[in-house]
Amino acid sequence: MEWFNLLYGSAGRGWIEAALLACLFWTALARPERIRSLAEFRIAALLLGVSIVAPAVIQLFLIGRAPGIGRPSAAGQEIGAVMYATAIPPLLTMLAVLLGIDSVLPRTKAPM
Repeated sequence: MEWFNLLYGSAGRGWIEAALLACLFWTALARPERIRSLAEFRIAALLLGVSIVAPAVIQLFLIGRAPGIGRPSAAGQEIGAVMYATAIPPLLTMLAVLLGIDSVLPRTKAPM
């Protein structure tokens, strides 16, 4: 269980991503007629994939920016970069969820 916490963080975003991935696959395979907007569905799947890969890419980017020999440390800039970088994957997951739900919900006509 500790490995899951290290891999996905303590917020449990990994379970949300796994559930959304399963739902997207189920919708695409079992009920493709439910997909109202194919473009939104594809963007949701793409954003989900990017949100799964983004934490590893961000960690590599931050490791590359770490102060080394001969590089002065700017603590304020590093903290700001870490704060903004760690906010990217949850935002991508949120957008994937919203677009995924919107792509399969039927449109209702407004009452006249």
